[in-house]
Amino acid sequence: MDSSALYRAMLPTPLGDAFFYTQGGQLVGLGFAGPYADSLFEHLARHTGQTPADAPASPLVKEAARQLKEYLSGSRRGFDLPLGLAGTDFQRRVWRQLLDIPYGTTVTYGQIAARCNTQSARAVGSAVGSNPLCIVVPCHRVLAANGKVGQYSGGQGPQTKAWLLSLEGAEVGA
Repeated sequence: MDSSALYRAMLPTPLGDAFFYTQGGQLVGLGFAGPYADSLFEHLARHTGQTPADAPASPLVKEAARQLKEYLSGSRRGFDLPLGLAGTDFQRRVWRQLLDIPYGTTVTYGQIAARCNTQSARAVGSAVGSNPLCIVVPCHRVLAANGKVGQYSGGQGPQTKAWLLSLEGAEVGA
């Protein structure tokens, strides 16, 4: 396999079939079959300049799937994987902030905006919604200013986000 090529493998997980994208020995995408699968594919193609090629699960994909399964069973609180953040400079800055949100904790889009030295919670919301590494980069831990779940571009949308927050024991507004 070409180490600079973008590869996609699909494996079953407790949340349904997951697409794992790798490039150059890094996990660059994780998403689930469903309404948002095409947007992840398009995001990665746009930001890597490559169309993902289907491939068998590599050792990295198998390890990512193992860690995801442990997380979803409640026996893992974080991930130890080589990550490649494929996006704009602003998106990567936002996603790095997401990596600092502890398990079971939530923040608002406005709080992330302040940490990124911007006043635009909307721009942060757009970057969070474009996160190509669902769950691993914990965008599900970001809530609306009123404490409600709001939107989620992973799995089946807001229901998946609420389930993940419940798994972590995070408090969410009604």
